[in-house]
Amino acid sequence: MKKILFLFLVFYVLSSFGQSNKIELYEFTLENGLNVVLNPDKTSPIVVVDICYHVGSKNEYDKRNGFAHLFEHLMFDGSTNVDRGDFDKYIYSAGGDDNAFTNEDVTNYFDILPSNQLELALWLESDRMLQFAVRDISLKVQKGVVKEERKQSYENQPYGTVQINLAETAYTTHPYKWPVIGYAQDIDAATLKDVKDFFETFYVPNNATLVIVGDIDVQKTKELVKKYFGNIPRGKKEINRNFPKEPPRTKQMRRLFTDKIMFDGVFMAYHIPELGHEDSYALELLANILSSGKSSRLYERMVYQDQVALEASCYADLREDPGLFIFSSISSGKLKAHELENIIYEEIEKIQTNGVPEEELIKVKNKFESNFIYKLEMPYQRAVQLALYKTLQKDANLINTEIEKYLKVTPQDIQKVAKKYLQKENSVVLHYKPEQTN
Repeated sequence: MKKILFLFLVFYVLSSFGQSNKIELYEFTLENGLNVVLNPDKTSPIVVVDICYHVGSKNEYDKRNGFAHLFEHLMFDGSTNVDRGDFDKYIYSAGGDDNAFTNEDVTNYFDILPSNQLELALWLESDRMLQFAVRDISLKVQKGVVKEERKQSYENQPYGTVQINLAETAYTTHPYKWPVIGYAQDIDAATLKDVKDFFETFYVPNNATLVIVGDIDVQKTKELVKKYFGNIPRGKKEINRNFPKEPPRTKQMRRLFTDKIMFDGVFMAYHIPELGHEDSYALELLANILSSGKSSRLYERMVYQDQVALEASCYADLREDPGLFIFSSISSGKLKAHELENIIYEEIEKIQTNGVPEEELIKVKNKFESNFIYKLEMPYQRAVQLALYKTLQKDANLINTEIEKYLKVTPQDIQKVAKKYLQKENSVVLHYKPEQTN
Protein backbone atom coordinates (compact mmCIF):
# COMPACT_ATOMS: atom_id res chain seq x y z
CA MET A 1 0.00 0.00 0.00
CA LYS A 2 2.86 2.42 0.80
CA LYS A 3 4.36 1.85 -2.64
CA ILE A 4 1.05 2.50 -4.40
CA LEU A 5 0.45 5.62 -2.29
CA PHE A 6 3.91 6.92 -3.17
CA LEU A 7 3.26 6.42 -6.85
CA PHE A 8 -0.03 8.29 -6.62
CA LEU A 9 1.74 11.16 -4.82
CA VAL A 10 4.42 11.36 -7.50
CA PHE A 11 1.72 11.27 -10.15
CA TYR A 12 -0.13 14.13 -8.44
CA VAL A 13 3.00 16.28 -8.06
CA LEU A 14 3.96 15.86 -11.72
CA SER A 15 0.41 16.58 -12.84
CA SER A 16 0.27 19.72 -10.74
CA PHE A 17 3.62 20.86 -12.10
CA GLY A 18 2.56 20.30 -15.69
CA GLN A 19 -0.76 22.10 -15.24
CA SER A 20 0.65 25.10 -13.33
CA ASN A 21 3.45 25.93 -15.75
CA LYS A 22 1.55 26.86 -18.86
CA ILE A 23 3.59 27.96 -21.82
CA GLU A 24 2.77 31.54 -22.81
CA LEU A 25 1.61 31.77 -26.42
CA TYR A 26 0.69 34.59 -28.79
CA GLU A 27 -0.81 33.64 -32.14
CA PHE A 28 -1.78 35.56 -35.25
CA THR A 29 -2.13 35.03 -38.98
CA LEU A 30 -0.83 37.39 -41.67
CA GLU A 31 -3.07 38.39 -44.57
CA ASN A 32 -1.07 36.06 -46.84
CA GLY A 33 -2.03 33.08 -44.67
CA LEU A 34 1.21 32.62 -42.69
CA ASN A 35 0.42 31.24 -39.22
CA VAL A 36 2.63 32.72 -36.50
CA VAL A 37 3.16 31.46 -32.94
CA LEU A 38 5.27 33.41 -30.42
CA ASN A 39 6.52 32.08 -27.08
CA PRO A 40 8.50 34.64 -25.04
CA ASP A 41 11.05 33.03 -22.74
CA LYS A 42 13.53 35.23 -20.86
CA THR A 43 15.48 32.41 -19.20
CA SER A 44 18.41 32.70 -21.61
CA PRO A 45 19.49 35.24 -24.28
CA ILE A 46 18.71 33.05 -27.28
CA VAL A 47 15.97 32.83 -29.85
CA VAL A 48 14.74 29.93 -31.99
CA VAL A 49 13.10 30.64 -35.33
CA ASP A 50 11.29 27.62 -36.70
CA ILE A 51 9.39 27.51 -39.97
CA CYS A 52 7.37 24.43 -40.80
CA TYR A 53 6.06 23.80 -44.31
CA HIS A 54 3.08 21.46 -44.58
CA VAL A 55 4.70 19.21 -47.16
CA GLY A 56 6.34 15.83 -46.75
CA SER A 57 6.99 12.70 -48.73
CA LYS A 58 3.26 11.95 -48.98
CA ASN A 59 2.85 15.11 -51.12
CA GLU A 60 5.31 14.02 -53.77
CA TYR A 61 4.57 13.45 -57.38
CA ASP A 62 4.61 10.10 -59.13
CA LYS A 63 8.16 9.17 -60.20
CA ARG A 64 9.56 12.01 -58.07
CA ASN A 65 9.79 10.20 -54.77
CA GLY A 66 12.30 11.70 -52.34
CA PHE A 67 11.61 15.19 -53.67
CA ALA A 68 10.55 16.73 -50.35
CA HIS A 69 13.80 15.62 -48.72
CA LEU A 70 15.85 16.73 -51.74
CA PHE A 71 14.18 20.11 -51.50
CA GLU A 72 15.18 20.40 -47.84
CA HIS A 73 18.81 20.23 -48.98
CA LEU A 74 18.27 22.67 -51.85
CA MET A 75 16.81 25.32 -49.53
CA PHE A 76 20.24 25.82 -47.96
CA ASP A 77 21.80 26.52 -51.37
CA GLY A 78 20.79 30.12 -51.59
CA SER A 79 18.32 32.59 -52.98
CA THR A 80 18.42 35.63 -55.21
CA ASN A 81 20.10 37.59 -52.41
CA VAL A 82 22.07 34.84 -50.67
CA ASP A 83 24.73 32.99 -52.63
CA ARG A 84 25.17 29.24 -52.55
CA GLY A 85 26.63 28.20 -49.18
CA ASP A 86 26.17 31.62 -47.60
CA PHE A 87 23.00 30.84 -45.63
CA ASP A 88 24.97 28.78 -43.13
CA LYS A 89 27.79 31.34 -43.08
CA TYR A 90 25.40 34.09 -41.97
CA ILE A 91 24.02 31.92 -39.16
CA TYR A 92 27.40 30.62 -37.95
CA SER A 93 29.04 34.06 -38.10
CA ALA A 94 26.32 35.35 -35.79
CA GLY A 95 27.09 32.62 -33.25
CA GLY A 96 24.15 30.43 -34.20
CA ASP A 97 23.25 27.08 -35.64
CA ASP A 98 20.66 25.76 -38.09
CA ASN A 99 19.26 22.52 -39.40
CA ALA A 100 16.18 20.91 -40.91
CA PHE A 101 14.29 17.66 -41.18
CA THR A 102 11.76 16.08 -43.49
CA ASN A 103 9.23 13.38 -42.67
CA GLU A 104 6.09 12.01 -44.26
CA ASP A 105 3.97 15.06 -43.32
CA VAL A 106 6.19 18.16 -42.99
CA THR A 107 9.49 19.80 -43.82
CA ASN A 108 10.85 21.79 -40.89
CA TYR A 109 13.66 24.37 -40.72
CA PHE A 110 15.07 26.00 -37.60
CA ASP A 111 17.67 28.59 -36.64
CA ILE A 112 19.11 29.01 -33.13
CA LEU A 113 20.74 32.38 -32.51
CA PRO A 114 21.58 34.94 -29.84
CA SER A 115 18.40 36.90 -29.28
CA ASN A 116 19.93 40.11 -30.69
CA GLN A 117 20.19 38.31 -34.06
CA LEU A 118 16.46 37.61 -34.43
CA GLU A 119 16.14 39.97 -37.39
CA LEU A 120 18.90 38.13 -39.25
CA ALA A 121 17.01 34.82 -39.01
CA LEU A 122 13.74 36.43 -40.13
CA TRP A 123 15.45 38.03 -43.13
CA LEU A 124 17.09 34.75 -44.18
CA GLU A 125 13.93 32.66 -43.84
CA SER A 126 11.68 35.21 -45.54
CA ASP A 127 14.22 35.73 -48.32
CA ARG A 128 14.35 32.08 -49.30
CA MET A 129 10.57 31.78 -49.05
CA LEU A 130 10.18 34.70 -51.45
CA GLN A 131 13.24 34.44 -53.68
CA PHE A 132 14.53 30.89 -53.57
CA ALA A 133 16.81 30.36 -56.55
CA VAL A 134 18.09 26.92 -57.42
CA ARG A 135 21.02 26.58 -59.76
CA ASP A 136 22.04 23.70 -62.03
CA ILE A 137 25.16 23.08 -59.98
CA SER A 138 23.17 23.05 -56.72
CA LEU A 139 20.67 20.54 -58.05
CA LYS A 140 23.44 18.28 -59.32
CA VAL A 141 25.41 18.44 -56.08
CA GLN A 142 22.43 17.86 -53.80
CA LYS A 143 21.22 14.91 -55.86
CA GLY A 144 24.57 13.31 -55.16
CA VAL A 145 24.42 14.19 -51.47
CA VAL A 146 20.96 12.65 -51.04
CA LYS A 147 21.86 9.47 -52.92
CA GLU A 148 24.98 9.09 -50.76
CA GLU A 149 22.87 9.66 -47.63
CA ARG A 150 20.56 6.85 -48.76
CA LYS A 151 23.54 4.53 -49.18
CA GLN A 152 25.14 5.39 -45.85
CA SER A 153 21.99 5.56 -43.72
CA TYR A 154 19.97 2.75 -45.26
CA GLU A 155 21.60 0.49 -47.81
CA ASN A 156 24.96 0.08 -46.06
CA GLN A 157 23.63 -0.25 -42.50
CA PRO A 158 22.69 -3.56 -40.82
CA TYR A 159 18.88 -3.80 -40.90
CA GLY A 160 19.00 -0.38 -42.61
CA THR A 161 16.25 -1.17 -45.10
CA VAL A 162 13.71 -2.20 -42.46
CA GLN A 163 11.94 1.17 -42.36
CA ILE A 164 11.62 1.29 -46.15
CA ASN A 165 10.44 -2.30 -46.45
CA LEU A 166 7.94 -1.94 -43.61
CA ALA A 167 6.33 1.09 -45.27
CA GLU A 168 6.23 -0.56 -48.69
CA THR A 169 4.61 -3.66 -47.19
CA ALA A 170 2.21 -2.03 -44.73
CA TYR A 171 0.81 0.53 -47.19
CA THR A 172 -0.65 -0.48 -50.52
CA THR A 173 -2.60 2.69 -51.40
CA HIS A 174 -1.67 5.63 -49.18
CA PRO A 175 1.51 7.54 -50.17
CA TYR A 176 3.06 6.71 -46.78
CA LYS A 177 4.32 3.70 -48.75
CA TRP A 178 7.01 5.96 -50.26
CA PRO A 179 10.27 6.29 -48.31
CA VAL A 180 11.18 9.80 -47.22
CA ILE A 181 14.73 9.30 -48.50
CA GLY A 182 13.34 8.46 -51.95
CA TYR A 183 14.58 6.26 -54.78
CA ALA A 184 17.82 6.96 -56.64
CA GLN A 185 16.21 6.87 -60.09
CA ASP A 186 13.53 9.38 -59.06
CA ILE A 187 16.10 11.75 -57.57
CA ASP A 188 18.20 11.53 -60.74
CA ALA A 189 15.15 12.38 -62.86
CA ALA A 190 14.35 15.64 -61.03
CA THR A 191 14.64 18.73 -63.23
CA LEU A 192 14.86 22.45 -62.55
CA LYS A 193 11.25 22.77 -63.72
CA ASP A 194 10.22 20.15 -61.15
CA VAL A 195 12.01 22.16 -58.48
CA LYS A 196 10.29 25.40 -59.51
CA ASP A 197 6.84 23.77 -59.55
CA PHE A 198 7.38 22.18 -56.14
CA PHE A 199 8.50 25.48 -54.64
CA GLU A 200 5.58 27.46 -56.08
CA THR A 201 3.10 24.88 -54.82
CA PHE A 202 4.30 24.17 -51.29
CA TYR A 203 6.79 26.81 -50.16
CA VAL A 204 4.23 29.56 -49.75
CA PRO A 205 3.12 31.46 -46.63
CA ASN A 206 -0.37 29.96 -46.59
CA ASN A 207 1.24 26.51 -46.33
CA ALA A 208 3.61 27.41 -43.50
CA THR A 209 3.78 28.03 -39.77
CA LEU A 210 6.38 30.36 -38.24
CA VAL A 211 7.27 29.78 -34.58
CA ILE A 212 9.56 32.06 -32.56
CA VAL A 213 10.63 30.99 -29.08
CA GLY A 214 13.02 32.77 -26.77
CA ASP A 215 14.13 36.14 -25.43
CA ILE A 216 11.79 38.35 -27.45
CA ASP A 217 9.56 41.36 -27.05
CA VAL A 218 6.17 40.23 -28.36
CA GLN A 219 5.06 43.51 -29.93
CA LYS A 220 8.42 44.23 -31.58
CA THR A 221 8.56 40.66 -32.88
CA LYS A 222 5.09 40.97 -34.40
CA GLU A 223 6.23 44.07 -36.27
CA LEU A 224 9.39 42.32 -37.50
CA VAL A 225 7.38 39.33 -38.74
CA LYS A 226 5.05 41.64 -40.67
CA LYS A 227 8.05 43.54 -42.05
CA TYR A 228 9.80 40.48 -43.45
CA PHE A 229 6.93 38.12 -44.28
CA GLY A 230 3.93 40.36 -44.80
CA ASN A 231 4.59 41.18 -48.48
CA ILE A 232 5.22 37.61 -49.62
CA PRO A 233 2.30 36.66 -51.89
CA ARG A 234 0.02 33.74 -51.17
CA GLY A 235 0.46 30.58 -53.16
CA LYS A 236 -1.90 30.30 -56.10
CA LYS A 237 -1.76 26.54 -56.66
CA GLU A 238 -4.18 24.18 -54.95
CA ILE A 239 -2.61 21.69 -52.56
CA ASN A 240 -4.11 18.22 -52.56
CA ARG A 241 -4.96 16.95 -49.08
CA ASN A 242 -7.33 14.24 -50.25
CA PHE A 243 -5.09 11.20 -50.05
CA PRO A 244 -6.42 7.71 -50.74
CA LYS A 245 -7.36 5.88 -47.57
CA GLU A 246 -5.52 2.70 -46.79
CA PRO A 247 -8.03 -0.20 -46.86
CA PRO A 248 -8.37 -2.23 -43.65
CA ARG A 249 -5.99 -5.18 -43.52
CA THR A 250 -7.82 -8.50 -43.17
CA LYS A 251 -4.90 -10.88 -43.55
CA GLN A 252 -1.39 -10.81 -42.17
CA MET A 253 1.32 -10.05 -44.75
CA ARG A 254 4.72 -11.73 -44.29
CA ARG A 255 8.04 -11.12 -46.09
CA LEU A 256 11.52 -12.58 -45.76
CA PHE A 257 14.73 -10.64 -46.40
CA THR A 258 18.37 -11.64 -46.31
CA ASP A 259 21.07 -9.11 -45.50
CA LYS A 260 24.67 -8.76 -44.41
CA ILE A 261 23.80 -9.23 -40.73
CA MET A 262 24.95 -11.54 -37.95
CA PHE A 263 21.64 -12.39 -36.28
CA ASP A 264 17.98 -12.86 -37.13
CA GLY A 265 15.64 -9.93 -36.69
CA VAL A 266 11.85 -9.61 -36.63
CA PHE A 267 9.96 -6.41 -37.42
CA MET A 268 6.17 -6.07 -37.15
CA ALA A 269 3.76 -3.24 -37.93
CA TYR A 270 0.08 -2.87 -37.01
CA HIS A 271 -2.18 -0.21 -38.50
CA ILE A 272 -3.35 2.41 -35.98
CA PRO A 273 -5.28 5.71 -36.19
CA GLU A 274 -3.89 9.20 -36.72
CA LEU A 275 -2.51 11.85 -34.39
CA GLY A 276 -5.10 13.16 -31.97
CA HIS A 277 -7.46 10.20 -32.34
CA GLU A 278 -9.07 9.24 -29.04
CA ASP A 279 -7.15 5.94 -29.05
CA SER A 280 -3.76 7.47 -29.89
CA TYR A 281 -2.96 8.38 -26.27
CA ALA A 282 -3.56 4.87 -24.94
CA LEU A 283 -1.52 3.44 -27.83
CA GLU A 284 1.48 5.62 -26.97
CA LEU A 285 1.32 4.59 -23.34
CA LEU A 286 0.92 0.94 -24.38
CA ALA A 287 4.16 1.26 -26.35
CA ASN A 288 5.84 2.67 -23.24
CA ILE A 289 4.56 -0.20 -21.10
CA LEU A 290 6.01 -2.68 -23.56
CA SER A 291 9.36 -1.09 -24.31
CA SER A 292 10.23 2.15 -22.53
CA GLY A 293 13.28 1.51 -20.38
CA LYS A 294 14.93 -1.56 -18.91
CA SER A 295 11.94 -2.37 -16.69
CA SER A 296 9.52 -2.47 -19.66
CA ARG A 297 7.94 -5.79 -20.48
CA LEU A 298 9.69 -6.62 -23.74
CA TYR A 299 13.14 -5.46 -22.65
CA GLU A 300 12.99 -7.13 -19.24
CA ARG A 301 11.93 -10.48 -20.65
CA MET A 302 13.79 -10.68 -23.95
CA VAL A 303 17.00 -8.74 -23.26
CA TYR A 304 17.53 -8.89 -19.49
CA GLN A 305 15.80 -12.03 -18.23
CA ASP A 306 15.95 -14.57 -21.08
CA GLN A 307 18.85 -12.87 -22.93
CA VAL A 308 17.45 -13.97 -26.28
CA ALA A 309 17.56 -10.53 -27.88
CA LEU A 310 20.03 -7.68 -28.27
CA GLU A 311 17.12 -5.30 -28.82
CA ALA A 312 13.40 -5.46 -28.14
CA SER A 313 11.30 -2.35 -28.63
CA CYS A 314 8.12 -0.88 -30.01
CA TYR A 315 6.64 2.55 -30.63
CA ALA A 316 3.49 4.19 -31.91
CA ASP A 317 4.41 5.99 -35.14
CA LEU A 318 1.59 8.54 -35.07
CA ARG A 319 1.19 10.76 -38.13
CA GLU A 320 -1.27 13.19 -39.66
CA ASP A 321 -2.98 10.24 -41.37
CA PRO A 322 -3.30 6.73 -39.84
CA GLY A 323 0.11 5.38 -38.85
CA LEU A 324 1.75 2.21 -37.55
CA PHE A 325 2.48 0.50 -34.24
CA ILE A 326 5.93 -0.99 -34.82
CA PHE A 327 7.79 -3.80 -33.02
CA SER A 328 11.44 -4.69 -33.56
CA SER A 329 13.69 -7.31 -32.06
CA ILE A 330 17.16 -8.53 -32.98
CA SER A 331 18.26 -11.94 -31.77
CA SER A 332 21.27 -12.46 -29.50
CA GLY A 333 21.99 -15.57 -31.54
CA LYS A 334 19.99 -17.96 -29.37
CA LEU A 335 16.67 -17.76 -31.24
CA LYS A 336 15.41 -17.50 -34.80
CA ALA A 337 13.13 -14.72 -36.06
CA HIS A 338 9.93 -16.75 -35.72
CA GLU A 339 10.77 -17.56 -32.09
CA LEU A 340 11.27 -13.89 -31.25
CA GLU A 341 7.98 -13.17 -32.99
CA ASN A 342 6.19 -15.70 -30.78
CA ILE A 343 7.53 -14.08 -27.60
CA ILE A 344 6.24 -10.70 -28.73
CA TYR A 345 2.82 -12.27 -29.35
CA GLU A 346 2.88 -13.72 -25.84
CA GLU A 347 3.50 -10.30 -24.29
CA ILE A 348 0.75 -8.74 -26.39
CA GLU A 349 -1.70 -11.48 -25.40
CA LYS A 350 -0.94 -10.99 -21.70
CA ILE A 351 -2.15 -7.41 -21.94
CA GLN A 352 -5.11 -8.35 -24.14
CA THR A 353 -6.21 -11.01 -21.64
CA ASN A 354 -5.20 -9.59 -18.26
CA GLY A 355 -4.83 -5.86 -18.86
CA VAL A 356 -2.22 -3.89 -16.91
CA PRO A 357 -2.14 -3.13 -13.17
CA GLU A 358 -2.96 0.43 -12.14
CA GLU A 359 0.42 0.68 -10.43
CA GLU A 360 2.30 -0.15 -13.64
CA LEU A 361 0.31 2.41 -15.64
CA ILE A 362 0.96 5.13 -13.05
CA LYS A 363 4.72 4.49 -13.26
CA VAL A 364 4.61 4.77 -17.04
CA LYS A 365 2.54 7.98 -16.89
CA ASN A 366 4.99 9.51 -14.40
CA LYS A 367 7.95 8.77 -16.64
CA PHE A 368 6.10 9.93 -19.77
CA GLU A 369 5.08 13.22 -18.22
CA SER A 370 8.49 13.98 -16.73
CA ASN A 371 10.11 13.34 -20.13
CA PHE A 372 7.51 15.55 -21.79
CA ILE A 373 8.15 18.41 -19.36
CA TYR A 374 11.93 18.03 -19.59
CA LYS A 375 11.84 18.14 -23.38
CA LEU A 376 9.83 21.34 -23.42
CA GLU A 377 12.37 23.07 -21.18
CA MET A 378 14.66 23.29 -24.22
CA PRO A 379 13.63 26.19 -26.50
CA TYR A 380 14.53 24.32 -29.69
CA GLN A 381 12.39 21.30 -28.76
CA ARG A 382 9.55 23.57 -27.70
CA ALA A 383 9.65 25.47 -31.00
CA VAL A 384 9.57 22.29 -33.08
CA GLN A 385 6.72 20.87 -31.02
CA LEU A 386 4.69 24.06 -31.35
CA ALA A 387 5.23 24.03 -35.12
CA LEU A 388 4.07 20.42 -35.39
CA TYR A 389 1.01 21.00 -33.20
CA LYS A 390 -0.04 24.02 -35.24
CA THR A 391 0.69 22.45 -38.63
CA LEU A 392 -0.68 18.95 -38.15
CA GLN A 393 -3.40 19.44 -35.52
CA LYS A 394 -4.21 23.15 -36.01
CA ASP A 395 -3.83 23.85 -32.29
CA ALA A 396 -0.57 25.17 -30.82
CA ASN A 397 -2.10 25.21 -27.33
CA LEU A 398 -2.02 21.41 -27.30
CA ILE A 399 1.44 21.94 -25.86
CA ASN A 400 -0.37 22.99 -22.66
CA THR A 401 -3.33 20.63 -22.72
CA GLU A 402 -2.44 17.39 -24.49
CA ILE A 403 -0.65 15.85 -21.51
CA GLU A 404 -3.99 15.78 -19.69
CA LYS A 405 -5.31 13.35 -22.29
CA TYR A 406 -2.47 10.95 -21.49
CA LEU A 407 -3.10 11.28 -17.76
CA LYS A 408 -6.75 10.30 -18.21
CA VAL A 409 -5.91 6.96 -19.85
CA THR A 410 -7.10 4.01 -17.76
CA PRO A 411 -5.95 0.37 -17.58
CA GLN A 412 -9.19 -0.48 -19.39
CA ASP A 413 -8.21 1.87 -22.24
CA ILE A 414 -4.84 0.11 -22.56
CA GLN A 415 -6.47 -3.30 -22.76
CA LYS A 416 -9.06 -2.03 -25.24
CA VAL A 417 -6.54 -0.68 -27.77
CA ALA A 418 -4.37 -3.79 -27.42
CA LYS A 419 -7.37 -5.93 -28.34
CA LYS A 420 -8.59 -3.58 -31.05
CA TYR A 421 -5.39 -2.91 -33.01
CA LEU A 422 -2.80 -5.58 -32.12
CA GLN A 423 -4.52 -8.36 -34.03
CA LYS A 424 -2.45 -10.56 -36.33
CA GLU A 425 -4.69 -9.97 -39.35
CA ASN A 426 -3.98 -6.23 -38.94
CA SER A 427 -0.23 -6.66 -39.24
CA VAL A 428 2.74 -7.11 -41.51
CA VAL A 429 5.76 -9.14 -40.42
CA LEU A 430 9.29 -8.93 -41.81
CA HIS A 431 11.94 -11.52 -41.01
CA TYR A 432 15.56 -10.59 -41.59
CA LYS A 433 18.10 -13.41 -41.83
CA PRO A 434 21.85 -13.45 -42.42
CA GLU A 435 23.03 -14.07 -45.95
CA GLN A 436 24.41 -17.55 -46.51
CA THR A 437 28.17 -17.52 -47.04
CA ASN A 438 30.31 -20.24 -48.53
